[in-house]
Amino acid sequence: MRKSRTISKILKLKQNKKREVEIEVKKANDRFDEEEARLNSMKNDYKENRESLNDARNMDARNIDSLYSFFTRLNESIDQQKDVCSEKQNELTAVKDTLIDAHKDEKMFEIMNDKALVKEKKEREKSEQDEADFFAVSRKLR
Repeated sequence: MRKSRTISKILKLKQNKKREVEIEVKKANDRFDEEEARLNSMKNDYKENRESLNDARNMDARNIDSLYSFFTRLNESIDQQKDVCSEKQNELTAVKDTLIDAHKDEKMFEIMNDKALVKEKKEREKSEQDEADFFAVSRKLR
């Protein structure tokens, strides 16, 4: 009885840990989605503004130079954002791995709890049977 109580308490702790990790996964996924949306926005800006570069034939040198500077900064920003997205993806993968481990731990303790309950039930039934046998033998001896 004691063993199953201890295991069930540990199981509850493991379930709570799993829920916490699930929340972390959701938050990490949201952060990744935000960064990916920023990256896509930057890429769309780049594509839209690239068309204006094609029209640069009719511009003077100063406008072309400022447009070139703009694209250079935008390219650098896109590269930085790609790095940030990669970092967030790695974080998400690490948290998902933690979730998998938490799930495995929970399952392991569920199995242990089930086995302990079955064992206790068998022991209780055996003890009840032994007691019933004892009373049956005592009646016969009277």
